[in-house]
Amino acid sequence: MASSSLTCELKIIGAENIQAKHKGNLFIRCYLSVGSNNRKIQVNTNEISSAHQKDDYIFWDDTFSLECNGSEDSINNLKEASVLFELRWRNTKAFLGKIGGSQLLATAEMFWKNVFDAPKMEFQRWAVMTVNQDGYKLLKTVEDGVKPPALQIAMKVEVPVVSLVSMEEMRKMRRRERMNGWKECGCKSNEGCCSYCVDNELLLIGATLDGF
Repeated sequence: MASSSLTCELKIIGAENIQAKHKGNLFIRCYLSVGSNNRKIQVNTNEISSAHQKDDYIFWDDTFSLECNGSEDSINNLKEASVLFELRWRNTKAFLGKIGGSQLLATAEMFWKNVFDAPKMEFQRWAVMTVNQDGYKLLKTVEDGVKPPALQIAMKVEVPVVSLVSMEEMRKMRRRERMNGWKECGCKSNEGCCSYCVDNELLLIGATLDGF
């Protein structure tokens, strides 16, 4: 039987109130929870040069998707999990022929529970970021008359409308049953299951989906 799954989608649309004091690349690093042991995976948006900024808004429009187990325990774990967002800056000047690592400037956090509680389990909103010490050195801040950085994100959880047994698997099952001249439900007809049995199968599939 095919297992059900959830599709978790995260979209980094852009960020505002970002004015870098030095030339370099800006990007968002995201940490997404995976499994019940607090393990996280790391994904990065594209890097955008601060030299190409026309104003204090940066547009990324990067989307990441994650397939999750659709069991009750997995859903409960996901509701307790969050996504950590990091605004990072990378100096693009090579040192000894190599580009150095990135520096953390600001952070924000969003919980998946907010997505589950939202209409249609999706939303788009702004997350105000907290600037750290390096951020105060590399970004124009409130002291310079600039508001704190704010990250524009969209998050969505999709529950696919599928039964525990795929339609193709059901057709194969029915063909095997017709060849044997009997039905798992007890029908003896070679014409297929009676309407009573079909109705019960649909009821079972509906009850399974309602459990998600």
